[in-house]
Amino acid sequence: MGQNMTRPSWRIARRYRWLNPRSGSPGFPTLPRDSPSVRETYGRRDYRRLRSRLCAPSGQYQLLGCSMPSKKRSGEERGAKKSTGPWRVHFFRRHPHDDPSESVPARDFLDGCPTKVSAMMIAVARAVAEAPPPTFGGGGKWEAMHGKMGGIYEIRVDGPDRHHYRLFCLLERAGAGLGLGGPSLVLVTGLDKPFQTKLSDRDYNEVLELVAESRKRAPRSVLR
Repeated sequence: MGQNMTRPSWRIARRYRWLNPRSGSPGFPTLPRDSPSVRETYGRRDYRRLRSRLCAPSGQYQLLGCSMPSKKRSGEERGAKKSTGPWRVHFFRRHPHDDPSESVPARDFLDGCPTKVSAMMIAVARAVAEAPPPTFGGGGKWEAMHGKMGGIYEIRVDGPDRHHYRLFCLLERAGAGLGLGGPSLVLVTGLDKPFQTKLSDRDYNEVLELVAESRKRAPRSVLR
């Protein structure tokens, strides 16, 4: 026990460095390799507190400034998550006033994609809706957009020859009041591009126009 208490602090820091490699806790900074022992540095009282926090599973993350969530949730939290349930998935349909043919851009886009690509995109959309969206990790296939595209999400799938396919979506959390039957994921439209190329501003503006068209009506115009 005495050997453990005088173990060089750099060994303790190295052991737990994977928890937060950038910085230590404000009260207990990570010490350099040539530092004296932890007990000599912090004193007997602080060392006991340090050691207990290192040894306690729930305290390891607090020590190094991490905010790791607890695996245990209260009954209220579990009930809130359960009551949320899966979201609905809708295809945006253009209104007759904007397009007499009432086209469905996202469906038309998926129809033109390779079979495996369209199947993967639909699978990702279903996984996002069932998660539901606020808790879905993404894994590189579901990403929030930024800048002028903020508020829009995209499903990202690569096809043959690493050709990129993008399906643009909206999250309608207040879908119950918008004629969607509840919180919904709305598939708006899609675009594709060759490997290592970028979509043009014109492409993005076309997406924004359809998004604005979708948002300006209540109830929402979707394929039913």
